[in-house]
Amino acid sequence: MRHLLFAAPLAVVAACSSFSVTETPSPGDAPVDAGTALREDASAPDAGNGSNFLAGGRGSGIAYFAGHVYVTDAVRGIVFAADDDGRNATRFAETGGAPKNPLATEDGLYWCDTKDLSRVEGPVVLFQPWDRSPAASLPLPPDHSCLGLASFADQSIVFLHAANGSGSLVGAARRLGKRNAGVALDANPYAIASSGSTIYVTLSANGTILAFTGFDTSTPARTDLATNQTDCQQIAASSANVFWSRPNDKRVVRSPGGFLLASELLDERRAHSLVADERHVYWRNEAGAIRRAQDAAAAVAVPFADDATTGFDAYSRTIALSGDRVFWLTADGVASKAK
Repeated sequence: MRHLLFAAPLAVVAACSSFSVTETPSPGDAPVDAGTALREDASAPDAGNGSNFLAGGRGSGIAYFAGHVYVTDAVRGIVFAADDDGRNATRFAETGGAPKNPLATEDGLYWCDTKDLSRVEGPVVLFQPWDRSPAASLPLPPDHSCLGLASFADQSIVFLHAANGSGSLVGAARRLGKRNAGVALDANPYAIASSGSTIYVTLSANGTILAFTGFDTSTPARTDLATNQTDCQQIAASSANVFWSRPNDKRVVRSPGGFLLASELLDERRAHSLVADERHVYWRNEAGAIRRAQDAAAAVAVPFADDATTGFDAYSRTIALSGDRVFWLTADGVASKAK
């Protein structure tokens, strides 16, 4: 199996002087620079991990949309983009802050950051449209941190933030046009996910799994799906199931329909960074291995790839899915493999 690396990773792309998209709105339209041509790296170990691309930086989050992969780099304050085969790498946006938790939608790319469009310090949610229209920002209170983003029925964006042992969910219109409904949380939140018109949140501090509907109204409705889920952390959802991790007892829990606890998938390591589609749930464990299980009651966890990259921020979403491939952050870029 080939492992593909950039011969001159990303350094050939001209730096952006301000927060903006590149000359072309998507990496698929960008001209191919000879310095970023893919080459085969015969020395790369073959661990069944597929193609390694976008090498040269340590990502803080990853998203996929319409044939392109988007990676936030919290060290250099840049959002990178590339075709899903690694070609046409470019700087999609640059803030100089610490971008993370990207969310790709039909309108454009959202992410959490620590600087606004003018590079003013402070927690903020940023949005860059695909269509070259001006970017937008929605600042958070100075003592808060943005933990994650989710889309609500493709109509709005909900972001999760926390401070001083508590937190809140805040709804915003598409493109961050205005702030909608908000919900105060009674314990420190950890992660957020969505499926259709439902938003799911883990409250790690008190072991509760929450579901919210109605973010397009002034009074979102809350349901406590599960309690006594000690140290619940990452969460993912498909149309049929909700999954969350309990790293301390090395479990990923499946809740069919989000109402009844049905099964627990054991891993020999603590699980992080859950994502799910209609067939499988994927996660990275603390040893860096990518694991997956079928989205069905009788499934068991099986190895998917042995990348061995560790040390990511526990809140980071380090795996992304397309229709036929899995993408994940590595120590020096992005790897992908067919499902």
